[in-house]
Amino acid sequence: MRRQIWCSALFMVVLATSLSAQSSNAIVSGRVIDPSGAVIPGATISIQNKNTNVAQTTKSNSEGLYSLTGLIPGTYRLAVNLDGFKRFEQPNILL
Repeated sequence: MRRQIWCSALFMVVLATSLSAQSSNAIVSGRVIDPSGAVIPGATISIQNKNTNVAQTTKSNSEGLYSLTGLIPGTYRLAVNLDGFKRFEQPNILL
């Protein structure tokens, strides 16, 4: 039986300005845990822009934490995978 993997995520939009132009980037960060609240290190977290299909991937650290930066505003699909765990997916994240 595969254990469940959960993902708590904090979605932030960070605005950066310069003298010649204004740009905005989003950051998605969070912690990967199991149903008992134990942290899950080494999980693969991927996020894909649903409009452009551009994807970014990272792994959770020893405390289960991860961060995906430099994301352009849009709608994303977030997935978390680790062998022995059921895949977690959040299909419509608006940044």
